Formats: sequence, structure tokens, C-alpha cells
Amino acid sequence: MKNYTKIAVTAAILSMVCVQGGASIAKQLFPAIGPIATSALRIRLSAILLYFINRPNLRGLNRQQWLYCGAYGLGIAAMNLIFYMAIQRIPLGLGVTIEFIGPCSSLSRFHENYWMWSGHYWPVWVSC
Repeated sequence: MKNYTKIAVTAAILSMVCVQGGASIAKQLFPAIGPIATSALRIRLSAILLYFINRPNLRGLNRQQWLYCGAYGLGIAAMNLIFYMAIQRIPLGLGVTIEFIGPCSSLSRFHENYWMWSGHYWPVWVSC
């Protein structure tokens, strides 16, 4: 296994752990503050954390870049809000699985070798 493959696999696993952990904590907050406030809290905390990790030069952005950032932020906010409203009504495992199927199916469809359908990887796809 090449070095970049190990990094990619590690990043994917950490991403899955963060999504599962964040969703389980968020679901516990629903009775106290609801899915809308939980989504807003998660987005704010993520923005603060990313700001301190990345230290972007906010003054160096032009109007076009600010519009792109705003559109991206609205997309992320809508995605989180819809996801949290869904897991308020359905079981957490089902909600996270449905959320994972989107990127998983895109990968299997647009990858040059269709690796999800070939060889011994098809049980991974079927289990999703």
C-alpha cells in the first residue's frame, strides 16, 4: 500500500468516526435545544475550530470569494439542518447510513474502474 493510500484510508476512517460521534452527541442535545439550534451550534463551533487551525487571511478575500464562501456556508448549513431534522425522526444508524450512501454511490459510479462493483469489494457496497 502506498503512503498516500494509507493517509487517505486513515482520513476516511477518522471522518466516519467524527460523523458518527458528532451525530450521536447532537441527537442527545435535541430534547434540550432542538435540531435547528444544534445545527447552528455545530456550524459555529466548526467555523471557530477551522479558523484557529487554518488562520485564513480574511482581509485578502475579494467580493467574489466572499460570495463563494457564503454560498458554500449556506449549503453546509442546509445539509446539516436537513440531516439533523431527519435523525430527530428516524434512528441514528439509519440516518447516518443514508447520508453515507450518497458519496459511496457517487464513488462507485464515477470511479474509473468501478471498484465497488468489481472483484471482492461488492460485499462492502451491498452491506451499505
